[in-house]
Amino acid sequence: MSKKKKLWNRILIIFIETIILLKIDYKIFKIINQDLAAEWLDPLMICVSSEAFGALFAAIIFMFALYRRDKPLIVVLIMAAVALALVDFLSYQYLKPFFGRLRPCQHSEIMVRQVLGCAGIHGFPSNHAANSMAVCSTFYFFTYRRLAVLAGALALLVGCSRVYLGVHYPADIAAGYLAGGVVGWSLAYICRPLFQSKTPHQS
Repeated sequence: MSKKKKLWNRILIIFIETIILLKIDYKIFKIINQDLAAEWLDPLMICVSSEAFGALFAAIIFMFALYRRDKPLIVVLIMAAVALALVDFLSYQYLKPFFGRLRPCQHSEIMVRQVLGCAGIHGFPSNHAANSMAVCSTFYFFTYRRLAVLAGALALLVGCSRVYLGVHYPADIAAGYLAGGVVGWSLAYICRPLFQSKTPHQS
């Protein structure tokens, strides 16, 4: 088989795999957005998806650190805030315009149960998912495992809420988790020597 034919076969395989993945993405979206929908869940998902929810979580952890006079934790919280701000900027300014994938609520040919406004045009990756995972990965890097588990659980809940509300596909959420994890972990690794004397033992 010639190299040219092999190339076209590879392109065809990638195209077919992409179509299959998109169908799976749409199927999972339908299950969360429509099949699992319930009126009593609407206000809960709206609350979880709000910026106030994340701010409340951060405020509770920060107040706990101040109460315990836990300076290492305060340093890690600052690192997590920086990671969140960085991935939020990169995702909104560069990744979303680059990929240009429309949100479900912007697709007229797709049935969407829309609980809130559409929240923008592009949705890949999800900023909510990226931000929450950046915080989770920072906690995990600096061995605050219990906080990392709590932040991870909240990140999963936030991701599900975004799909439930009809503003993101599951793939948008997964890409957000990946982006947030990479940025959070990378920033923590780069800055590790600066905070090594102030933070707990790192694994």
